Amino acid sequence: MVKSVADRFFLGLDFGSTRIGVARNCGSLAVPVGVLPRASCAEILGYISRYSIDEVVIGLPLTLAGKEKQSARLAKEFSRFLVSSGVQVRFFDERFTTVIATQKFYSLGKGVKQIRKCVDAAAATVMLQLFLDMEVKVDPLERKP
Repeated sequence: MVKSVADRFFLGLDFGSTRIGVARNCGSLAVPVGVLPRASCAEILGYISRYSIDEVVIGLPLTLAGKEKQSARLAKEFSRFLVSSGVQVRFFDERFTTVIATQKFYSLGKGVKQIRKCVDAAAATVMLQLFLDMEVKVDPLERKP
């Protein structure tokens, strides 16, 4: 039996310039897990095990024109490591996720120093939520009691 998206466990990874933002889902809601240094293969495998992750969603850095940024190469290299470890991986367009996360923090009155500490995890959360929303495609008005 195929599990629905809400019954599966996803880990979202947002590759920043020096850090990796990590998020996971609780049903159809993405939640932040934390921020790791870029070379954190063992920690990510630990998260996959700890949270019984079915699939890892890696944000693919793209330009506005839809072409891969240089950091996309690093994301793809990391995906090969995960696949070789037996992990299912999917890529997702992460354009604007850091901008969205940063704007939300600014709207809450957070300063640059506060934002810098957690923006990667927030961007991973935004990216994973967008992924989940596209996968679920549920219209709440069509639900039956």
